[in-house]
Amino acid sequence: MIRVFADSTITLPPSAPESAAVRVLSLFVRYDGQEFVESTMDVDAFYAKIADMVENPPTSSQPSAAEVEAAFEEAAQAGDDVLGVFI
Repeated sequence: MIRVFADSTITLPPSAPESAAVRVLSLFVRYDGQEFVESTMDVDAFYAKIADMVENPPTSSQPSAAEVEAAFEEAAQAGDDVLGVFI
């Protein structure tokens, strides 16, 4: 079996990852001392305030190396091949 992993920049409908067998590993967004999990944050509310962030822009971070390693290791232990799609 081939397991597909992608970061949360992937553009799929919310129901697609389960039905398409794609596991999404979330990026993180940091702003004003807070860290948000990109795949679960209220993106509409975040972007509604983006103009106010010009002096203190948010930053983002890739999925954690530990999370990626654990996901790939789980697939390897099951004897599956892995296809990773990341920015």
